[in-house]
Amino acid sequence: LPAYMVPFACVVVETFPLTPNGKVDRRALPAPPSEHAAKDTTTTRLLTVHHQLIRIWEEVLDRRPIGIKDDFFALGGHSLLAIRLFDRIERTFGKKLPLAVLYSGATIEHLANVLLGEKEKRPRALVAAVQAAGSRRPFFFVHGNWYGGGFYSLQLSQGLGSDQPFYVLESYQFDGLRVVPTLETIAAEYIESLRAVQPEGPYLLGGFCNGAIIAYEIARQLRASGQAVDLLVMLDPDNPAPHNFLRKALQKLGGLVGIGQDKQLDWFLKYIYVRIPSYRWKVDEFARLKNGGQLDSKAKNRLLPTFPSAEDLRKQWSGIYRWMAAAYTAGPYAGKIKILWSSENVAGGVDWRKLSGSTEVEINVFSGTHMSVKDENTLIVLEHLRRYLDEVQEAQASVAR
Repeated sequence: LPAYMVPFACVVVETFPLTPNGKVDRRALPAPPSEHAAKDTTTTRLLTVHHQLIRIWEEVLDRRPIGIKDDFFALGGHSLLAIRLFDRIERTFGKKLPLAVLYSGATIEHLANVLLGEKEKRPRALVAAVQAAGSRRPFFFVHGNWYGGGFYSLQLSQGLGSDQPFYVLESYQFDGLRVVPTLETIAAEYIESLRAVQPEGPYLLGGFCNGAIIAYEIARQLRASGQAVDLLVMLDPDNPAPHNFLRKALQKLGGLVGIGQDKQLDWFLKYIYVRIPSYRWKVDEFARLKNGGQLDSKAKNRLLPTFPSAEDLRKQWSGIYRWMAAAYTAGPYAGKIKILWSSENVAGGVDWRKLSGSTEVEINVFSGTHMSVKDENTLIVLEHLRRYLDEVQEAQASVAR
């Protein structure tokens, strides 16, 4: 097995506990042994921040004991629990940390060091290192999983090997902004952070779903500024300009009654909350997790007892993205594009050859759903991604020779 698939621990059980629906009840499984819990008190001087974080982790993960060197994901943590964890940290310490902090260390020890050293203001467009080491050119990936932190990127990075530097473009921070920037403006800010890591091209870029659209715009702007982009990978890309008609209608109405873009956005989010089950479920689950509730898959088909506030609607990134993308026009792009479609989405996807005008578009299709990119089909995605990166970097090496 590749390193990232090797189990953290093995626990023998006679039978798997099942839910009433016949699925494995993960919450009823016995906790794996904690390698570090017994050692922490003797090998490390625990500070108040450590004790506070231990209590938060034990409550969020519902496991005890937890050591300061234990890995959040190895203990059963996942993206939704990470959201609850960081919400608790913000309420306890008064500091809002990005989920990307977990990329560089998913332990209490690491989070404590970050909290104790948190002084500088972070950029709104953050580029986080999943793996900074390696002799190859870095790959910058827009994960698109703005609600959950894109932690499937850890598997992608590990699967590409220890010699491939891998960076993710984290979710844009809209805190304190009533008027949302354009997608083009956000792409330009990401480029600033990206070039702090790699000042000059050629660049290797990729993105999943809506992240593929942002990666496309980043590639366009880099090439327009004279920088080379050797690779653009689009994994099951979203179609450009969804909800274009709705946004134009709201802008026209807002102009007639004197309502600005901030209020138009609130109207837009309320509309898609009612009309789009996937967005509604994410908003509702965020509200439940924030208040300590449990996940409820049936909530996809019903509304919360009370309508979410404008603040809660804005915290779900996919709604903000839909608003920005509704006004985005994907211009031409003459570079190399590798598109990997799921069989679920390929029929409804736009013709990127025609849209981009590029003569170097390679299309591959795998059997599966859109979301399977992040779990059961990750190995298939890795196989293609590894080939794309090998081809472009071997081509550069041969030119250098």
